[in-house]
Amino acid sequence: MQQYSPLLIVTAFLGALVAASPLAAADQKPVDFNRDVRPILSKKCFPCHGPDAGSREGGLRLDLRDAALGETDSGERAIVPGNAASSELIARITADDDTLRMPPAETGDPLTISQIDVLRRWINQDAPYARHWAFVKPTRPQPPKVINSNWPLNTIDHFVLNRLEQADLAPSPQVDRYALIRRLSFDLRGLPPTPAEVDAFVNDKNPQAYENLVDAFLQDPAYGERWAQMWLDLARYADSKGYGSDPLREIWRYRDWVIDAFNNNMPYDQFTIEQIAGDLLPEATLEQRMATAFHRNTMTNTEGGTDDEEFRVAAVRDRVDTTMQVWMGLTMRCATCHDHKYDPIAQKEYYQFYAFFNQTGDNDQPNESPTIPAPTAEIAAENQRLDAEIAKARAQLETPEIAAAQTTWETNLQNAGEWFVITPQNIESTNGTTFQTVPDGSLLAGGDSPVTDTYTITSQTSLRNVSAVRLEVIPDPTLPKAGSGRGAAGNFVLSQFALKVDDVDQPWDRAAADFPAANFSVQAASTAKDLKKQGWSVDSQQQQPHAAVFILKEPLPQTSDEATTLTFRIEHQNEKPQQTLGRFRIAITNDPAAAQRLELPAEILAIIETPSTARDAAQSKKVHKYFRENAPSLKPLRDKIAALQAAKPAIPTLPVMQELPVEKHRTTHLMVKGNFLTHGEELTPALPVAFHPAAPKMPATRLGVAQWLVDPENPLTARVAVNRYWARLFGRGIVTTEEDFGTQGAPPSHPQLLDWLATEYVRLGWDTKAILKQMVLSATYQQSAQVTPQLLEHDPNNVLLSRGPRFRLKAEMVRDQALALSGLLSRKIHGPSVFPPQPPGLWRAAFNGRDRKWATSTGEDKYRRGLYTFWRRSIPYPSMATFDAPSREVCAMRRIRTNTPLQAFVTLNDPVYVEAAQALARRIYQEGGQTTDQRVRFALRLCLVRPPAAAQVDALTELFTTELTHYQQNKTAAVELATIPLGDLPDGMPPADLAAWTVVANVLLNLDAVLSKN
Repeated sequence: MQQYSPLLIVTAFLGALVAASPLAAADQKPVDFNRDVRPILSKKCFPCHGPDAGSREGGLRLDLRDAALGETDSGERAIVPGNAASSELIARITADDDTLRMPPAETGDPLTISQIDVLRRWINQDAPYARHWAFVKPTRPQPPKVINSNWPLNTIDHFVLNRLEQADLAPSPQVDRYALIRRLSFDLRGLPPTPAEVDAFVNDKNPQAYENLVDAFLQDPAYGERWAQMWLDLARYADSKGYGSDPLREIWRYRDWVIDAFNNNMPYDQFTIEQIAGDLLPEATLEQRMATAFHRNTMTNTEGGTDDEEFRVAAVRDRVDTTMQVWMGLTMRCATCHDHKYDPIAQKEYYQFYAFFNQTGDNDQPNESPTIPAPTAEIAAENQRLDAEIAKARAQLETPEIAAAQTTWETNLQNAGEWFVITPQNIESTNGTTFQTVPDGSLLAGGDSPVTDTYTITSQTSLRNVSAVRLEVIPDPTLPKAGSGRGAAGNFVLSQFALKVDDVDQPWDRAAADFPAANFSVQAASTAKDLKKQGWSVDSQQQQPHAAVFILKEPLPQTSDEATTLTFRIEHQNEKPQQTLGRFRIAITNDPAAAQRLELPAEILAIIETPSTARDAAQSKKVHKYFRENAPSLKPLRDKIAALQAAKPAIPTLPVMQELPVEKHRTTHLMVKGNFLTHGEELTPALPVAFHPAAPKMPATRLGVAQWLVDPENPLTARVAVNRYWARLFGRGIVTTEEDFGTQGAPPSHPQLLDWLATEYVRLGWDTKAILKQMVLSATYQQSAQVTPQLLEHDPNNVLLSRGPRFRLKAEMVRDQALALSGLLSRKIHGPSVFPPQPPGLWRAAFNGRDRKWATSTGEDKYRRGLYTFWRRSIPYPSMATFDAPSREVCAMRRIRTNTPLQAFVTLNDPVYVEAAQALARRIYQEGGQTTDQRVRFALRLCLVRPPAAAQVDALTELFTTELTHYQQNKTAAVELATIPLGDLPDGMPPADLAAWTVVANVLLNLDAVLSKN
């Protein structure tokens, strides 16, 4: 018989005693790795012992089981499955010595006793690992069984109720119809319901009344605007380019595309593909190319001295980061400089993914290239109509009559009339210039060269019907620089050329020259408006002969059979000295086509002088075109065509993604420490290996990335999308960290519900309206938002969905509601961004002077929905920024709600809200009835979307009475409050009454029940 020592017997006894104790029972409680262990390791351990090899210490990696079970640099095993006592990890996290205990003391973040207990129990249970829940493809769960089977209205409710029943909670009662229509209207349309819609729904006895209301709201164009607002945050949409100078950008047609995509219920997979790679689709349409502006919302740095490549790289990185965060909820940007510290994404993989986006034509240029014309349907239709009118008008240029007129015109030009050189009878100079006659009939000036001078030349002619005078300037070797003038460079400036007949001035009709110097046209010499600064010159060609022709308004009168005396006056009064003619010749003609020949381009004249049978097709086309563009008789028709062209609305442009030709593809490198100047190994496009592989034959382009994102094997895309929709309806996502589905993100509150919604979304063909309809038709959505003491204690943040959503409206909704209730809101859809009133002096950029002025919109544009407000990244619209709207310099996955006194300051005092209060006051006065009581009740019902309570009526009645008394005694203040900034009161509205109602309206617009969705 074997003998046992007393010590062993005691030890065995104590072991049995411990095994039977509550502590041992707790040790046997199953530990779930994803739920219990991973959050501890991710937060406390992964920074030094996670995926990032660059920061890994001690040779210990804890994110992978095989690595975690191996030996560390010290030779110890951090984890010995089934034996926590032998595991170095437990020894180090429980060490008394600060120099040995993990996490290090300097982190200031020690493990708690309960966390240590979880890790100990996990190791004792063989340290099982599991893949992060979000990285596993969702499978469609069966709806769980519930006790209260009468409550669920659809599948969603089974998952919610099952969780509530596990927590010994019951759902809240169904909300009343008044609150329900208001909640639904804001969620689906972003606007309050109209009184008519409220009355119709509240009184509708049809069992399908609520579903019918949902369908109606989903079909309202406002639906697309409301959900586009959400998407524009993700797309980092802005009307400016960002960075220091933040110049303006024209990209609003992308916003139109998003609105239409939601209204047309474009399937989410198509919505994805077109935005990421619409330009790469076969025979891409205009709309598909427009969609790619999603990734042209990146910022551009136009400041002088910046490196275009640096900011091109920044834009490509932003596209990588935004793509993975918007569609997969991953913080991929954390791998820009090193391996991701928490998620399985290596830095090399980051730049392999970057390679997909590295081949587009944009490269941080101020002109935003590549861009495309992106007309709206209205602009396209109007331009099509005008193009038809223009074509009709152009057809009138091709009639037989016009062809005959061209033939006559050519014939007249071919039959060139004769020029007769005049013989001077007397030549005078005001400043002593002398002249000699050259054998060719020209005059050569000599003697001293005066600063200014006037030549007067008298001649006689018997030529009848003189219609034009030609002045030729001729270079001469005796003149300075062998030019035609007496200036230092051989130049001249003819300030004025005038003609008298028998001492009567003869006005010129027009003048033409074969060459005028810049800013010195011959027409100036015929009108003589500024003799010192204007005139005809041939500067730069003064060593070549030139001619000018002056056309008389009427042919010269022939008063008798005797010769006519002609007196020519040649003025040289230019401020530059000695700019006088040196050698010149004057001739006259009665040829009506003389000026036309001179005005013709030399090429056209040469063609005309060529017989029509000898011209080629190109020459004939040139003459044909010239005649129709210049013939005086066709000017009315040309003016009509020009007016039609001018009437065509401008076509907006849109920056888009455009792939470079293969021969211009860039080489992609890993960027060491994220520095764009320090290249590591050359890389080719590839997807992160931790996720599903690419489908066969997937192109290595952005199109392949888009297809990979919406592949049914993708574990995240559908989850992230439905979680985003859920958050917009319920105020928080099933995963609250919408921006992070990785290991550092929050776990889902209802994991099975999330997976069911994700698989349902795919099953429905990515039908967004259908999945939203399921959500809002659920009993979960239709619960009252009333908070009871029990719910406040057990579900304070409504994580378990024990009640309906209650939270403050988004920035745009706060503004849109005020405008809608006041009757000011414009329901105009689409179009350029608008400039509602904002405080003066905000746009004082250091650069881009043209962009410094906020031109406040007028008319209905002043009252457009907040979605259309001009969005400048460096200076967002202040009242929206106060209500948590982002700058959109980067993708904003969700808006974090705040509650600050400044928000009340905005809604009480901002001119937009004061004007809305004034308009609401007028609406109350006009539509509310005849008595104060009727008007107060009308106002409360309008704003609160429910019948008013007696206490509310009494409080507002008292307020109105007090304010009315005040403003009856302060008439000037009453007028100001009732009219500034809205404008004059309509006839019959007493200022004191309207001022008092404005105060009431202002109070109504600031009620918590108005500013919140509850």
